[in-house]
Amino acid sequence: SEMCIRDRLYVPMIFGAPEVDFLKLLDLSDDQKAWMGDDSDAMKRFEDQSFDLFDFGYGFMEFGHTRQVSEEAKNLIYRSHVYLEAAAATATSAYDFRGTVQSALLGAELALKAGLASNGIDDTALRNRFGHDLNKASLELGRLEPDFDSDRVCRAVGNFPHFAQSRYNGAMPSRIETGHILMKAQYVASEVTRTFTARDIRASNHVRPRTYPT
Repeated sequence: SEMCIRDRLYVPMIFGAPEVDFLKLLDLSDDQKAWMGDDSDAMKRFEDQSFDLFDFGYGFMEFGHTRQVSEEAKNLIYRSHVYLEAAAATATSAYDFRGTVQSALLGAELALKAGLASNGIDDTALRNRFGHDLNKASLELGRLEPDFDSDRVCRAVGNFPHFAQSRYNGAMPSRIETGHILMKAQYVASEVTRTFTARDIRASNHVRPRTYPT
């Protein structure tokens, strides 16, 4: 959401089936929580982002529990988690957010390639056919996996900075711009994970339709 990017949502380890109040896990003051509660759009973004964090935070460890996937796919989704975790840590503690952007882009790319690897596409093809082209990877995964929301994923990655160019001469994004890049990358990884696990808070709890990213 468009709150200060230095605030964190903590994803706990949970056993059983408790009721989770996302606001209690958010690193915000009571006044900030009250302000956000008065903004329905901010609450919807926060809810969507929280679902993504939980689905991916647990799902990357269960990648392939509901269907057989390759070890390479499991390795890729694990590496996606590593980069997204690094992106979140940088975003909430660093002054220069360009490290956040690079890590977020890598996290999204590796998640998409985990999905493609799960469909038998080998490492050579992943590198040569797709490279850093997230849109191409998203479209191909959507062709292979009917439950994967390739339309929304393509919209999410459509405004991402160019990976190679941003390493050398990209302007430092604002905190809000960085937040959207990071949370859209998190959404991409979560959407891939939901396709290959039974983790889907939204579906299992019959909550309102997703609005973020649009």
